[in-house]
Amino acid sequence: MRKSKYIVIASDQHSGHIIGLTPPKWFKTGKKKLAKYEARLWKFYKELLKELPRIDHVIVNGDLVDGKQNKTKGLELITTNVKEQCEIAAQSIIMLGANTVEIIRGTRYHVGQDEDYEDQVLPMLREQGYKSRELGIQDHGYFEIGGIILDIKHKISNAQLPHTKGTPLGREKLQNLLWYEHGEIPLAKIIVRSHVHNYCHLSGWNGRVGEWHSITTPALQGLGGSYGVRECSQTIDWGLILIEITPKGNVKIDPLIRLTRYPEELVKKL
Repeated sequence: MRKSKYIVIASDQHSGHIIGLTPPKWFKTGKKKLAKYEARLWKFYKELLKELPRIDHVIVNGDLVDGKQNKTKGLELITTNVKEQCEIAAQSIIMLGANTVEIIRGTRYHVGQDEDYEDQVLPMLREQGYKSRELGIQDHGYFEIGGIILDIKHKISNAQLPHTKGTPLGREKLQNLLWYEHGEIPLAKIIVRSHVHNYCHLSGWNGRVGEWHSITTPALQGLGGSYGVRECSQTIDWGLILIEITPKGNVKIDPLIRLTRYPEELVKKL
């Protein structure tokens, strides 16, 4: 009897950043407040994993590491060693325990201008028992799982207004259709983008694929980096995406999102 396929989409870990997804070995123990927040993120991550069914496929959708922070000369990095950042990232992937792992490369600023840092994660996963056929990495992935085509890429443009958050996703859906009509890519039922660190889900129906879904994913980097605090205003979501594809080809998308900060932590009493 056929069973549902379960896929986890994890993105924007920014491993190596002080508020990236960080295992205990790399906590900033000399900075009590920061170490407490890192521990909170790691605790929440482990709690999310307990909620998951047996995972068939993990797709890691870019910015797995934070890179060298050339603009700020590594000011907010746990380590500037990119190999070590990849080791941090590999640990969080291994914990998911999936049958296969596919990595989609992230933005050049984070994952390398003249090389692809994220490629270093694959041999680390092989050392943990994954076979080469169970691993993959690419810039833009098209995957068929349970008879359903997924179109997955890291970057998407950011909406400037909260009520236009779905506009870039709608454009990605339209571009997939146009490229399909052009004859050069498959028509996708599920489109996944990341990069913007927040969750949005558009869905609809058409005569070619039936019900379709277009989503942006939450991030696994936390809140509080100087760039985000000083220059950004939109809300951020932290967590994972769980996709279930049933034997009949039905799709269920479940955002597993947690709040990682609380209002009272920000207020200074005078």
